[in-house]
Amino acid sequence: MGARVPDLRGLFLRGLGGESAALGVSQNDTMRPITGRIIAANGTPHSPISNGAFSSVLQSGTWRALTEAGNGISVDMNSALLGPNYSGTETRPVNTAVRYLIKAMR
Repeated sequence: MGARVPDLRGLFLRGLGGESAALGVSQNDTMRPITGRIIAANGTPHSPISNGAFSSVLQSGTWRALTEAGNGISVDMNSALLGPNYSGTETRPVNTAVRYLIKAMR
């Protein structure tokens, strides 16, 4: 390698290929969006509707379903609204693509 040794401190080393950047190019961290919804309201008793990153747990009492009159609340979550680092196609740390050289010893 000579005198040109790259400074890779603080970087996750990622094998070249797939969704990696070119050799020597750093990629920012990102994560796939996390989404979910909870609907809870007054009306006929039954479990609340939830999906995605949320789950429903009844501690005590009775859950009430959303009525046709619209009494209640719907809570949606989408981490992509936080910015571009939260709307990627993969979850990854700050990284750089490398080619691994493995020397076999006998």
